[in-house]
Amino acid sequence: MVVKSVIPSSKIIKCELVSKNANPLNNKELTIHNIKAGFLVQSKVQRILENGIELGFLGGFSGSVFVDHLDRGEPNKYKLGDKLSARIITVDPASQLITLSLLPHLTNFENISSHLLTQGVTVGKVFENVPVSLVTFGDSYRISVTPLVNGFLHKTHTVLKEKETRKSKKQREEAGVEEAPEVTFKKVELEKGQKLEKVRVKEINYFDGCPILSMREDIVGTMALNYDQITCGMYINATIDEVNVKDHYVVLKVNDFVKGRLYIEHMADLPLKVLPPKLT
Repeated sequence: MVVKSVIPSSKIIKCELVSKNANPLNNKELTIHNIKAGFLVQSKVQRILENGIELGFLGGFSGSVFVDHLDRGEPNKYKLGDKLSARIITVDPASQLITLSLLPHLTNFENISSHLLTQGVTVGKVFENVPVSLVTFGDSYRISVTPLVNGFLHKTHTVLKEKETRKSKKQREEAGVEEAPEVTFKKVELEKGQKLEKVRVKEINYFDGCPILSMREDIVGTMALNYDQITCGMYINATIDEVNVKDHYVVLKVNDFVKGRLYIEHMADLPLKVLPPKLT
């Protein structure tokens, strides 16, 4: 079967059955328009880059494998001329750029979800005393949450809360708006080999095959990172994010991912006509 054309807007691939004796395109007939995401190619390492490696394949094409898609972890673990099986993941004919992956779950089409589950990696899981295995390009970090699973910690999630201040009721009335408390954060610079006291899985990137981590206190300490983790009868800690005096409710913020409304009917045992001062 030969791919004749691709219609991205309709997600349709037009193919044509050909005889088993049909001759494949030779290298001179191949163009970047014949290269499609999902192709598995045999390649050779052409260059070692700061944030990945460059592979050559199909007799004249080249593409990049960025550090988060290296199966050996770091660019310096590859040598020029190494022969590798790689999966093409993006093709941009306009810029003539191709990116590939060496991650086993993509090259072999393996189920990464079951692998993460067997390692105990789930959304909301807290890992303690885990080491920084790599400072990645862009000052983010790779964290070894288990011997077989690395997580990604973005630099914006290495910040810790320093202090929290809230304007007085008089100041908020003068401003004419209801504002959430002002929180000051301090950024923490990490080093390779450093042990992190606590990190939490805030989500999972199934394409890259890794958990996305945070060490922010408001995420590590929260009870629920998504609405699926909230059940009826649960007690949760939250802060007032917004006050709506007109419609008689306040918006409670559990964290950046979970918010909810508390209506006046549920603020006290007895019926209320106005919002309680302690909530405004």
